[in-house]
Amino acid sequence: MRSLTICMVIFAACASAPRPAGAGTTPSATAAGTPAAVPTQPFVDKPPSPIAGTWQVTCNENSGELIEFTVDGNKAVGRVVDPGAAKKYGFQKGEDVFRVTADAYGDWVGEVRWRGVSGAQHWDSIRLSATDSVLSATMTNEPCYRSMPKRR
Repeated sequence: MRSLTICMVIFAACASAPRPAGAGTTPSATAAGTPAAVPTQPFVDKPPSPIAGTWQVTCNENSGELIEFTVDGNKAVGRVVDPGAAKKYGFQKGEDVFRVTADAYGDWVGEVRWRGVSGAQHWDSIRLSATDSVLSATMTNEPCYRSMPKRR
């Protein structure tokens, strides 16, 4: 019983003292109880990168495939102009393979259609950025779209 009493005394001595009113434990409150200033990043509002035009897919397994992007406001669609070697995956001329929307950083974010030779298909997420001469997929699982030169 004596050891239990000693433990209780030690426990009580280690307990923290009550905090003054308004002294929060979260970073969003100051000692005075007013919200702390939250650092903010300035809003970015870049114009969309120049995605309109025809781009050549660069991987060997899709050799010769050409994709043409048309832009309508802040949305763009990429369609197959020439499937090239991607025809073996079932891609056809005129088929939509990209659906993207411009974001505040000037990139194009959306989906790309993926197909396998077995006929399996799905839409994957993608982020594209364009210059006057190269369309780059900066976020994708598909290496064929990482760096596509513009066809003149």
